[in-house]
Amino acid sequence: MFQVKFCDYLRYENEKSVINRPHGSGDWLFLIFHKPMHLETAGKKGVTGENACILFSPSGRHIFSGAPEFLN
Repeated sequence: MFQVKFCDYLRYENEKSVINRPHGSGDWLFLIFHKPMHLETAGKKGVTGENACILFSPSGRHIFSGAPEFLN
């Protein structure tokens, strides 16, 4: 069994906002980026396309920011 926690959606953040959780959030985290985002995974940096998605493991590092818009 699993539990789904609420996460806000379609919310604009400050374009300079950076999410940086070096040790993850303790939960599996599935995100859809409706706008391009700067993303770092496995030590590599890049920019996603529109409507990209990612699944972070509970202890996986989360680091992403707007490119330039930040739609969470």
